[in-house]
Amino acid sequence: MSQSSSNEVVSSTKICIKKLNQTNYWAWRYHMDNYMVGRGDEDLFESKYYEQKPLPPNYKKRNAGAISLLLSVVSDELHHEIQAHETFLNAWNALSTACGNDSVVFICEKLFELLSLEFEPQSSLQAQISKFKSLYTELTVLTTDKTFMDISTGLAAAFFLQSIKNDEALAALVQTLYDVKPFNLQSVTDCIGMEHIRRGGEKESEKDKAQVDQPVAKALLVEDVVDIEEWHQRFIQTQLRLLNKDLPISNGQ
Repeated sequence: MSQSSSNEVVSSTKICIKKLNQTNYWAWRYHMDNYMVGRGDEDLFESKYYEQKPLPPNYKKRNAGAISLLLSVVSDELHHEIQAHETFLNAWNALSTACGNDSVVFICEKLFELLSLEFEPQSSLQAQISKFKSLYTELTVLTTDKTFMDISTGLAAAFFLQSIKNDEALAALVQTLYDVKPFNLQSVTDCIGMEHIRRGGEKESEKDKAQVDQPVAKALLVEDVVDIEEWHQRFIQTQLRLLNKDLPISNGQ
């Protein structure tokens, strides 16, 4: 039998995952989090579970089973991090630390990466949204200690709007979004996502660009749009008016 490597994929009827190594922690953790929750073991991530007096009757079986699972989905060079601990939670946290994901330096690097993310005009708005949300999700998972750093979803929204400031075509839209209520990352990216759809529709043909009704387009940028539901309604109305321009006139009219 060949010796296992850090690139080996564990596959069975229960789980299929690339073994944890020093470079794939977040992809690995995503799969493990979902797998553990799916089988009803989310309480094993909570310290209070291990502090119960007395411990639950099935504690030993569940803890041993979870540790065995870790050993099967972690590369050999990291096994000692698991074997040095008696509880699943301590072994789990040790793996996180060993892979550098609890260090202040690593967290700061991710924060700087988020703050340095800049949108290139004419590139994909949807790609910008996806990249920003991915980095933000990593940071929220990393900063479980809120006394060290806590980026609220409102602050994340402000950071996102800052990241797309390079596109002059978005300038007016961005200014209105600071007044959207609720002001959070989801509502702001929803509005930008609509702009992404609108841009895609305009690129389908030069004819559409020439026929854009300026007052209608302006309706998406008016300063009094401060409610996300109102924004949705205006966007839909705008698209309907643009579509009506291209409807063929029947002979019976």
